Order: sequence, then C-alpha cells, then structure tokens
Amino acid sequence: MSLLPLLRERLGQLWPQRPDRPNTLSRQDVARLLGCPDVLLVDVREPAEYAANRIPGARSVPFRSCPEAWTLDPDVFQAKFGFAKPQASQALVLYCKSGARASAAAEQALLAGYSDVSTYPGSMDDWLAHEDQDTPAAALDASQSQR
Repeated sequence: MSLLPLLRERLGQLWPQRPDRPNTLSRQDVARLLGCPDVLLVDVREPAEYAANRIPGARSVPFRSCPEAWTLDPDVFQAKFGFAKPQASQALVLYCKSGARASAAAEQALLAGYSDVSTYPGSMDDWLAHEDQDTPAAALDASQSQR
C-alpha cells in the first residue's frame, strides 16, 4: 500500500493549495464593464480616498481597515459597507490607487472562495491619467445612476 496519496491528502488539509491568481484588466477593459450588472467594481482604498474620487459605479470595501471583508457574515458585511455581500460566484473587479492593495485584497477574496476575481493594476493613478478616454458615455451614465 502506498502512503503517497494519504500523505498528499493530509498535507493538502494542512496547507491548502493557493487559489488561482486574479485576472488583470486594462483601463479599457474596466471602462467596457462600467454599468454591467454582472460585475461588482470595488474600490479597496480607504474611505477618504474613495470620497475624493472613484471610478463611476464603484463600491467601497477598504482593504487596510477591513482585510477580512470577504469572510464577513452577510449581515455584518451589509451593515459595515452599506450594500449586500456579493455571492462567491459574483465577478469582482478590485482597484486601489496604484495596484498594490487591490492585489492583496484580490488574494483575500480568492482565499475566501470568490472564483471570479480581477484586478485593475493601473488603478486610480491610471484611470485619472486617462480620464474620459475610451469610456463609453452610456456606461458612465448607467453607473452614475447606481449611486
């Protein structure tokens, strides 16, 4: 009898496999997704940063002040962030100022069981540098109405 399968199973329980890496999206990709009801755009910067500027239609889930956000009970998530916790199958697109916090938050979302997670590595720095370029007016109008 080989112990290898049993050993692999036990090690897998102790050290779960790393989740898949998040997808990465360009500014044009994000612009095309604005207003899409199947995608939740998430700003993981702190509330003051979110209040100053954000990508239209984005919701705030600040990573530094709540890194465990994606593991919260749905009622706690709703009370803390002001909107319903997305289902684990919901497509998430995370961004921050320059990409670092979004990557860390995406890793946490994947570990929490979210299966469709993407990041916008350019984040707000890139968005603001190219403001209004290739951003469909209809998508902007639709995302503005979500506020």
